[in-house]
Amino acid sequence: MKGYGWGILSIIVLGAVLFALQTTIENRYIYPFPPLSTMKYMEDNPYLELGGLFFGLRSLAADIVWVQTLQYYGGPAEKETEEEHLRHEHENIHDSDHTAYQKLYPLCARAIWLDPYFMPGYNIGSAAIGFVQERYDEAARLLQEGVVWNYNPGSVHYWRMNYALAALGYEKVKDYKKALSILEQIIDPADSPLILVRILANTYEKNGDYARAFKMWQFIGNKFPEAAEYAKKKMSKLAKNLSP
Repeated sequence: MKGYGWGILSIIVLGAVLFALQTTIENRYIYPFPPLSTMKYMEDNPYLELGGLFFGLRSLAADIVWVQTLQYYGGPAEKETEEEHLRHEHENIHDSDHTAYQKLYPLCARAIWLDPYFMPGYNIGSAAIGFVQERYDEAARLLQEGVVWNYNPGSVHYWRMNYALAALGYEKVKDYKKALSILEQIIDPADSPLILVRILANTYEKNGDYARAFKMWQFIGNKFPEAAEYAKKKMSKLAKNLSP
């Protein structure tokens, strides 16, 4: 038992030394990751962060958090039962609901703290938070963080985040024409995830361009089988606004 006890004590001491060393390094040197003092974690459970820091696996830890984020956003919203979620699953019932999926921003912030060069966290995260849930300020903070950590005027990713910030601003003040002109530049329907193509389709509709919205939902129904049923409903609704 004595040997076992000394082993545990050694691990604790080693952890404390590594923690102190990490803090000292971050205070004295320019480091390509956010400093330990700014660590963000949820529910007082920083094991992924500490593991990522001490074992050099920040990117892997960020991937794990991102999987958790997608599972959360694909599951029941606040005050929604699993049964209700299954009924609403293909209806996008929570679009524009400011109160739904309140943990989405903290989860995205956690992922990009671990890996500030993780682009899906910025692009998809800000799209879901801002354009879908309409919490524009949270989405803007996420993108601003991305612009700072990925500053490179020669990078497509850098400018795409800047354009997305501008589009968010126009969307917030309901200037859909200007928002659309930017979104068309940064969203390629043929090579984008469903959430971004949905945003483009919905912005066409908000801008009163029902014909393009109809075509975009037609495209969505063909490309994304999981959204085909909802796409048909949207097309049926939009067809009523089209000239005969």
